[in-house]
Amino acid sequence: MRYDLARQALATAIGATAAGFTVVPENHKFDPPPGVTWIRWSLRPVTAKMADIGAKMERNDGLIWFQIFVPEGNGTVDAMKISDALGAL
Repeated sequence: MRYDLARQALATAIGATAAGFTVVPENHKFDPPPGVTWIRWSLRPVTAKMADIGAKMERNDGLIWFQIFVPEGNGTVDAMKISDALGAL
């Protein structure tokens, strides 16, 4: 799968999983309003390699990086719940 298609598929899946929260991909200008929980994510390619000896396809490994921001004073419970839901992706 091409990188841009993978990113688009992830954006759709993350948006559905994090419904009710503002979700922002990296490198997009965003000024969060005060008192709002929001999530920033990025797709980080790690390596590209042949899927098998003699294969005509390539396997791309990568990481999905999430940053979850909650209003000051709310503690970490809400962020951990969101993290658990996103971890299921």
